[in-house]
Amino acid sequence: APDGARPARPTHRGGCSIESTTHRAGSPAGGDERPAQSSRRAPLKRFIRGAAHRATPMPDAPRPGALITVEGIDGTGKSSVVAELGRWLASSGVKAAVQREPTASWIGDAVRRSHITRTDPLTHTFLFLADRAEHTAAMRAEIAMGTVVVCDRYFDSTVAYQGAALLESLGAAGLDSVKWLRTLHDPWVALPDLTVLLADDPARCVERVKAARGHTTIFEEAAFLAKVQENYRRLAAAEPSRFRVLEGGDLADLKGRSRALLATFLKGRGFLEDRP
Repeated sequence: APDGARPARPTHRGGCSIESTTHRAGSPAGGDERPAQSSRRAPLKRFIRGAAHRATPMPDAPRPGALITVEGIDGTGKSSVVAELGRWLASSGVKAAVQREPTASWIGDAVRRSHITRTDPLTHTFLFLADRAEHTAAMRAEIAMGTVVVCDRYFDSTVAYQGAALLESLGAAGLDSVKWLRTLHDPWVALPDLTVLLADDPARCVERVKAARGHTTIFEEAAFLAKVQENYRRLAAAEPSRFRVLEGGDLADLKGRSRALLATFLKGRGFLEDRP
């Protein structure tokens, strides 16, 4: 995913700020028809097919804390919204931590390098999963201590982005890329209590990225981002009790709506007293 090019942000904990790590809260490759290559790929193909039948979701035990994730294609204002939620939580008295993926660990660095070097989508996917496995263990520990964790991207991001990148290659094997990627995650991820999905016109999002950075990557083309957003909407439709979709608009308004969503959730769970 495009956000792989950026390192983890500082973690906020009740007004304090610490550096986020995984230990603490805080284009398909070209074909090769040679027989030797085919024989080496056979075990991977068997794994890809078998994974769709082996995994079953593992429900989380009741949580003292909570996990909130913020998702969306690049250019929707996602990172700005997460930063705003972090500032708001820091002044709210809620025990909270703001994190992001990929993490600041050496595995997260490998994810970012794989993005820069345009590693094939399947390799990129498994690097994300390795980083996420360690990060998930750290988040579970924070949540078990009563912390409300807000994470800028989590497994839905990989399902949406890599689901688009692997669409043709997995489709050729008779697999639904979105279902397959979700199945890889089901046995071990921490299911978010709330996922805020920001949605906007992909072409407008690309223009925002260009204006902010001066250039875009291969993952930030309007046609590709349209497929990613379609995957996100598909995920949201499948889990309406978890997702809240906010259609794009003025950034200040988007921040306000996101803050209101989070406040409603926190009040409902008893983390926040009734306050403006």
